[in-house]
Amino acid sequence: MERRILFRLARKPAFAVLISFGLTWISAAAEDAVCGLAPSSPPNFIEPLPDAKPWSKAADRAASQERPLVLMYHDVVERSSELSTSADTTVQALRDQLSYLVNVLGYESLPIERLDAHLNGPHPRPSLPPKTLFVTFDDSYASSYRVAAPVLRDLRVHATFFINSWLIGKVSHPKKGAPKPFMSWDEARALDADPLFDVQVHGRAHPRLTTLSGQALEGEILGAKCEIESALGGPRPFLAYPYGAFNSEVKARAKKHYRLAFSVFNPAQAPDSRFNIERFPIRSRKLRDGRFEAPSRASFARQIQAWNQKRFQWTIW
Repeated sequence: MERRILFRLARKPAFAVLISFGLTWISAAAEDAVCGLAPSSPPNFIEPLPDAKPWSKAADRAASQERPLVLMYHDVVERSSELSTSADTTVQALRDQLSYLVNVLGYESLPIERLDAHLNGPHPRPSLPPKTLFVTFDDSYASSYRVAAPVLRDLRVHATFFINSWLIGKVSHPKKGAPKPFMSWDEARALDADPLFDVQVHGRAHPRLTTLSGQALEGEILGAKCEIESALGGPRPFLAYPYGAFNSEVKARAKKHYRLAFSVFNPAQAPDSRFNIERFPIRSRKLRDGRFEAPSRASFARQIQAWNQKRFQWTIW
């Protein structure tokens, strides 16, 4: 009799959500013990936002087909002459691109938690605006705090900074150009304290996760999470794969410890889950003389148009 009642309850959507969130909390508590942290509190239910749509399976399918724009930046330099890799961009290009998206195209900048609520929240899941912008920065560069953050504050744009726990306070020495300092823990804390920003996990030392297994892989995925949570306080439920690289083992481990995981646009691989969220890579073009050039506003506009038409390519100039 009791089993039949439980079985019937388990088929109810509300009861299923309770069970799901209960298991999430049990998993989080076990993870806290592994990390040596104080037990976390049971998660609060995410309240539906005013624009929430009535839930239905059809609405879920439609939501999964929405294409929010998730930008991926790396180092931000003051002058074009300081661009040393295709992943770098200039502070002027950063300002122009975000201003164009927000003020011209009408994108709405949102914190990454809104994407989490949209994909993971209980039904009815809050919808996203038609033009949603999420901004991310990878690799822990000090320029995120010193150069990019003032621009983001000026434009009132939210951003998530994915950092590597073993790179904090160190210096990168690229093949070309001047050394690139990584942010300090104090700078990471200052970013995290700003209501516009949050700091999340990008691993420990930025290896390609697909080359690792066993304890080495667990250290990059869970060890980094524990270290960043210990240094900054609070949970860090979002992961960005270094180089955007993952396989079935990497994704399975990410699912154990995170709520979302971010990759990089790959024309050969379709986004298939909350643990393969595509990001639009902001890249500078390499010129024939070996220098790099940030994309012009016109070329950036063409890339955004191609992205929205789902035919983005690495080199549309």
